[in-house]
Amino acid sequence: MDTEGRKVDRFEVGLDIEIHEGLSSLVFTKYQDIYQKAMRVEKILNESKAKNATTAKKSSGGSLASKKQKNITQEERMSNIIADVKYCDYCKKRHAGTECY
Repeated sequence: MDTEGRKVDRFEVGLDIEIHEGLSSLVFTKYQDIYQKAMRVEKILNESKAKNATTAKKSSGGSLASKKQKNITQEERMSNIIADVKYCDYCKKRHAGTECY
């Protein structure tokens, strides 16, 4: 395995579980690609946590419908991150702008 591939693997293993889940459906061969996507996922997770903390302070309980709405919103955000990565015609996996290997 080349150095770049090992670097990608080591980075991916060290990721926080929430960030790793956000990247789990993607295949990366370049360190810069996985780093940039991980930073985007982390930013969205932090924004979501801050918004949820603010909302929790305003209302002590909240309805079940509003909790479901929050989950849907977070899922939509995560899907927007990976929406720009297309399936490869050759191997049927997702690639982050790199050729199939």
